[in-house]
Order: sequence, then C-alpha cells, then structure tokens
Amino acid sequence: MDKRCTPHSPLTTRLSGSARETENRIRNIFQWKKKRPPALVLALAALVIVLCGSLVSCQEGTTFVSNVASGRVDQMALKDDLAEAAQTLFPSGVIQPTSVELMAFTPGDDGNVALGAVCVQTDRSESLLALGVQDQLTGQLTAPVFATICTGSQPHVVTFNKDGESYLLYVANSIHLGLTYGEAGLIRYDGANFTWVWPVEGDVREEDSQARKDYEAYWQEYKALMAPGGVDIFAQTDNAVINGDGPQWVPDHNKTFYPAPEDALPIPVPWQVRNWLETFTRQDNNPLNANNTSALWSIQSLTQTELTSVELKDTQTAYTVLAQADTDESLCFSACLIYDRDENSLEVYDYTTGSLEEVTEYIESLVTLISGIDSQEFYTLAHQYYSQKYQGQTYYFAVDQPEVPQEGDLRLGSVSYNGSCHLPEGIGSAYTVSFTRYRSGEWASPRIQYLVLLRNEDGSFSSVLGEPSSYHENMSAYEIVHLAVDQAEK
Repeated sequence: MDKRCTPHSPLTTRLSGSARETENRIRNIFQWKKKRPPALVLALAALVIVLCGSLVSCQEGTTFVSNVASGRVDQMALKDDLAEAAQTLFPSGVIQPTSVELMAFTPGDDGNVALGAVCVQTDRSESLLALGVQDQLTGQLTAPVFATICTGSQPHVVTFNKDGESYLLYVANSIHLGLTYGEAGLIRYDGANFTWVWPVEGDVREEDSQARKDYEAYWQEYKALMAPGGVDIFAQTDNAVINGDGPQWVPDHNKTFYPAPEDALPIPVPWQVRNWLETFTRQDNNPLNANNTSALWSIQSLTQTELTSVELKDTQTAYTVLAQADTDESLCFSACLIYDRDENSLEVYDYTTGSLEEVTEYIESLVTLISGIDSQEFYTLAHQYYSQKYQGQTYYFAVDQPEVPQEGDLRLGSVSYNGSCHLPEGIGSAYTVSFTRYRSGEWASPRIQYLVLLRNEDGSFSSVLGEPSSYHENMSAYEIVHLAVDQAEK
C-alpha cells in the first residue's frame, strides 16, 4: 500500500490531511466570532431538547459558576457554545448528535477567557473534536475553532501546565475497512488564543500557512496514541495490509510532554512494553478481533509489580501494563510481564481484556495468589496423578524418601511454583517438579517436568490438568499452562 494515500470514507468528512473533501467549507464555518443567543432563546431551546428526549446529554458533575472573574470556568456555557458551533458541521437531518461532552478546559485571564475541548458524538459512529476559546463575560468565541472528525473511534485530550504555561494535547484517530489513520497535536494556550508547538510550530487553522501544510504532511506518515506523559508515535509501512503482508503501523518513537510516574522506570522498559504489546495483539487480543492489526491499544499506565508467590531471578522485575482501546474507551487490556534486564527481554505472566474493573481485579488476583505447595490438597492431587503416570513403579516425594532406597526408585522433588493464569474453568497453576532415579547405589542427575493444577477462584485446588506436550528451558507459566491444556484436550 502506498503510505502517502491515507484511507478515508467517501461518505464521511475528514477535517485533516489531504483527503478532506469539504475542507474549505468547514474551515469557513469556524472562521468567525460567535455570540451566544439571548438567555430566553437558550431556555426555550433547552426545554425543546428535554421534551424531545434529551438528544444532547450533559456531563454529570459539571459545575456552573456565574462569577467568572473568580478564576473558575462556567463549564456549561463553554460546552454549549463550542457544541453549537461544532454541530453546524453536520448536514441537517442526515447526521444527528447523540451526546456532547466537555472533555477538558483551561481557564485564562483570571477565568474570563477559557480554552475548551468538546466531543460531539453522532448516530453514525463519528465523533467531532472541537477546540475553541470563549470570553465568558460576553459569551463570544474569540478565536477560530479547530475541528476534526474521528470515525469509529473517540478523541482523547489532556491538559497540563509546564513552566508557567498552559497546554492541551489531543489525539484524534479514525478507522475505515480495518485501516487506521489520524492526527494529534500539542497546543499552547496564552490566555486569549492558542497555537501549535508540536508536531509543527504555528497556526494550523490558517488556510495557506506553512504550519498547516507541514501538519498535514506529517500525519500522512505517522499515527499517534496517548501514552503516559505524552504520545507513542507509529510510522506507516509499505505493507499491503489487507493482503496480510504485515502491520500498517510500527512503533517509531515516543514524545514526552509532561511528567509521569513511568519516568522513573528503567529506560528500556516502557519502549519494550510498547513493542511487546504490538506483537502480542497483532493477531489476537485486539479491539477489532481481527488479524494483522496495529496501533490500537493506548497505554494508560505501567507499574512495577510485586509477585508475592513467584520467586524471580535477581535480574528479573515484574510489571503490570494497563491499556485502553483506541476504538472503544470501555475496553481495556492488562498484562503482568516479567522483564529480564540482562537479556533485555519480556515474557508474559498473564493477561486479560475487559472493562477497567474486570482487568484490574483479574491481574490483582494473580499477583497475590499464594503457591499452595504446602497444602495437603496439592500433594493429594499430585499423588493421584503420579500414581497413574508411574503405575507399577516405586515413586515417592523427597519428603517421603525411605532410609534405604531400592534400585529403580523414582524420587520426586523439589517442587517450585512457576505462576498462574486464568482459564475459562478457573485458574491454572504451573509447577516445576524435579525427578531422579536411584541407579547402582546412587541418585542420578535430576531432571525436571512440569505439572499443572486447576484451582478455584479462592485459590483452592480442584483437579490436575496434566503436563505440557513439550518442554524447553525457562518456559513461562503462561506457556506451561496452555500447553498442558492443549495436551489434555487431545
């Protein structure tokens, strides 16, 4: 695929990049100062909206402050004015707004002027992101509004202060026929207007400005996802993605704009996790339930994790990554990973997808799960399993070894816990069991085998799943469990 050709739908309007068919019309809509209608008109309009079933919804918990000179922002007025300007984009009777959300705001000039970001969602799976500045005393939009459309996705916005200045970072991506594209920007707000400082410097709203040309050219080549402290940047490939030749996007670099807790992590770890996440979710475990996907998970956090029941090597550290689907803010992905600094490598301990509450509870239940090796349940089930496996042979665990072993005796032990992962029927826990034979008056060199037991959600044991079909050194608990499940199903 020619990466210079950004895919888009002929049925929708895209407000950035060379693909926007109605760019001039839309830009002209927003190059004006908008005065708020009289209070009576607003009241009547609000009444009509309520009677018609509340087509435009308000964000719960919004505060409304009449004394704007106090430095606080009248959020309702800011949201209404930006939303009204943004909705003029949609042809009447063709696309209907279904909700309006004030995503972020930044006061300026003692609160009399405020920068706001509004998301207008429609009944066609589109979201309009509009950025504008309002004089709260006069109700006027004091500067041209910047707007862009997301198709099949939601925009993301964060505001922050740095070195005494206010900034707003936005990401707006779209998806069409399995291919994605988008744009992002960092704007600086001076209390009266705003300008871009990344990925270009200048005013992207100006029709023929060099900043706008550079901005559009940049987002023909790259895509951004929100990340702790900034964004992860992906470069578009030359792969024929639809034919399955390779991913459309590959991680290229990241940009940090404001401090985040992840800054304290070892330098290789965040970028290793980003690349691991792309590889791990390319064929499965992605928001589209499709193959050959890329750049769909936005990393929300990455934290060091204490695995209370697993003994890690001195060179290993566990981390938990939490990501949000760029196409569905209610869908999350979380994984517990083990990083080896000597090998600069990652292995998955376990992972899950679901709501934020579900993935959080899922991972927490694993990292605090005790090994269970010392329980009577474990040894009872293990004995039953090995009685069948070594039927007709003399075997025993090391703790039961007789004073005088006999030729051919099989000794099992020691036993170590590798870790656990969730399965549809419960929790699979993996164990390494060493074993050795008594030959010619001495014990031979020990070897290892793996054993997987099924546990209930409370950690109690229910049955033995069996052993993996193949073995290799340094197998992860995830590999051991799922290979044992595959073997048991044959």
